[in-house]
Amino acid sequence: MAEIENTGTEANNSWNRFLEALMRFPSNRMADEPLAKTIADGLEVFRLFPEAQTVSIFWLDQESFEFRFGASRPETKKIRMEEQFTRLVESGAIAGALESVRNGEPGFYQTMTGGRGVFLIYPLVVPTGILGMVLVELGSRSDAIPPQEARFSGLGVQQLGHLLYNKILSQKMNNQKGVVDQKVALRTQDLEKNRRELRSILDSVNAGVVIVDTKNYRILEVNQTAVEIIGLSKEEIIGSFCHQYMCVLEKGRCPVIDFSQAIQNTEQVLIKGNRQSIPIVKKVSPIFWGGRKCLMESFIDISELKFLEEQFHQSLKLEAIARMAGGVAHDFNNLLMAIMGYSDLILMNPSAGEGGVVRQVREIKKAAQKAADLTQQLLALNRKQVVEPKVLDLNAIIIDLEKILGRLMREEVELVTALDPTLANITGDRGQMEQVIVNLAINARDAMSAGGKLTIETTNVAIGQTTPRRYPVMPVGNYALLAVSDNGRGMDVETKSHVFEPFFTTKEWGKGTGMGLSTVYGIVRQSGGYIWVYSE
Repeated sequence: MAEIENTGTEANNSWNRFLEALMRFPSNRMADEPLAKTIADGLEVFRLFPEAQTVSIFWLDQESFEFRFGASRPETKKIRMEEQFTRLVESGAIAGALESVRNGEPGFYQTMTGGRGVFLIYPLVVPTGILGMVLVELGSRSDAIPPQEARFSGLGVQQLGHLLYNKILSQKMNNQKGVVDQKVALRTQDLEKNRRELRSILDSVNAGVVIVDTKNYRILEVNQTAVEIIGLSKEEIIGSFCHQYMCVLEKGRCPVIDFSQAIQNTEQVLIKGNRQSIPIVKKVSPIFWGGRKCLMESFIDISELKFLEEQFHQSLKLEAIARMAGGVAHDFNNLLMAIMGYSDLILMNPSAGEGGVVRQVREIKKAAQKAADLTQQLLALNRKQVVEPKVLDLNAIIIDLEKILGRLMREEVELVTALDPTLANITGDRGQMEQVIVNLAINARDAMSAGGKLTIETTNVAIGQTTPRRYPVMPVGNYALLAVSDNGRGMDVETKSHVFEPFFTTKEWGKGTGMGLSTVYGIVRQSGGYIWVYSE
């Protein structure tokens, strides 16, 4: 700082205090200080100017190029200073000084206004032009300010101008940053909203959707239906290779990525998380996901359709066999009735006695009766048997049959019942229901050649819109479930596909008619029920 000569006078002391405060002012500012405080403190420094009455700052409007009032010190003189400035402008007393300020000429301007005092005008010169000016009103008895002191004070004004300029720039940048941050926040909210909407749409689709990166074959996204079909959590699926589930091919042999094959509604196989294979219909489409080239694989589980198709073919086959067997059984039954009728007539004749012929006739009748019973089973399969449907308590029927079933079991077979006390009543023929239970129990017993446990269970089942895949063909409603299970040897797929066919048996010749389960099937369907077989 230039050295100020100290004359020991009060005037020099005032100048020294002012200039020292002015030069120290920029270094005492905090980086995050508000602009309004910087302006207020700067004007307070100028109030130390000798004989200063009021100090004001005016901003130059960059569009109209007119000066507009900014602030004054003391604050109480604000209105008066605005009016004073207006009069000075209208009178032309400071017209030349204002024009010089507008033109960006450096320095200061001293204006004498007669009896009204002296005004000093300091332009706030900044790198981009003129920011505004500082107007200092001195006392009415003040003389002209010496040029050296006025110029030196102008250096402080320049520092104040640069400080205010930097503050304004910083404020604008903060405002712009705030606007940018707000726009980014709004954009982020929009993106998040779009992401949620897309996720909601994907999860609402009744088809599995998997997004695969074409560069590394890894799964980037998966919807809820795909999660349910694959049987793993979303976190377990994302990041894994697509060929772990979508196909059994290794990386580098993808039919779409590596061989450019089109897959449009093609029946394929999906490998679930438990390594179980299920049939699906799949479509593959190229998309961009997250800026990356990807494939969208959409698929539906057709296990239920395959099951229904199998059931349909099975029903057609059984219906055809049943119609043929029923027709034969009807004619055969007429012949049996004649044989049994003539046998009864012979046995009723008193002259027949008890000789060998009578015994032979009795054997004929006994064989005919067995044939008649078999005929009734064939007729039941073809739903031509006369029944008497009534409201039945299935639990009571099982309890009544328990002793009989116990005698039918071998010693190494344990019979267990688990009956639901709240089981709903059913409608059917009691005799037929007894036949169903006995046939199922005997079939289960014979499956346990080395012994085991036979379990007869009952419970209520409510079939809703989300029907379990185990019962896909059943209409919505409430049902009574009868389950007969054993822990014997299971059946392979081929055997299971024939179990309800008449005369099909896995037993040795002469040890089974093959009518047990086919009779059960016919009775259940005639009674309006449904039957499935499950084996491991």
